[in-house]
Amino acid sequence: LSIYLSIYLSNLLSASISKEATKMVLSPQAQRAWKMGTAIVTSITAFHVFFQVDYGDQDHALQDMQRWYRRKVDDVLVGSVSTSTSTPTSTTTTNPGREENALNEQQQQQQEREKRRQQQQQLLNELQSQLDDRR
Repeated sequence: LSIYLSIYLSNLLSASISKEATKMVLSPQAQRAWKMGTAIVTSITAFHVFFQVDYGDQDHALQDMQRWYRRKVDDVLVGSVSTSTSTPTSTTTTNPGREENALNEQQQQQQEREKRRQQQQQLLNELQSQLDDRR
């Protein structure tokens, strides 16, 4: 009798758990909000990876897009008008004049990176001195 009772109770308990397991935990409105939040976070992450991450001095697949984006941001922040308004293109061409321009652009990009690193180092030094002053 106790065996039958334990089987009956376990079946009853598993049936109530399976009914609750099929119920949705979130309301439809909360699910839509969750999906929207996931899409926004994924978009922000992709934007950061494509345009903001510094992959160092070596060549990489995103450098043309990043160069174009940084030029546009500099134009907006500095207020100067860029001579190039085209979308990013590959720098591998057969025209020697274009190759020379590509080399000049790479040198300019290298100088911009060095300038940003110097500004970051200067800011870091200022913050370190402020921290030392507080101690």
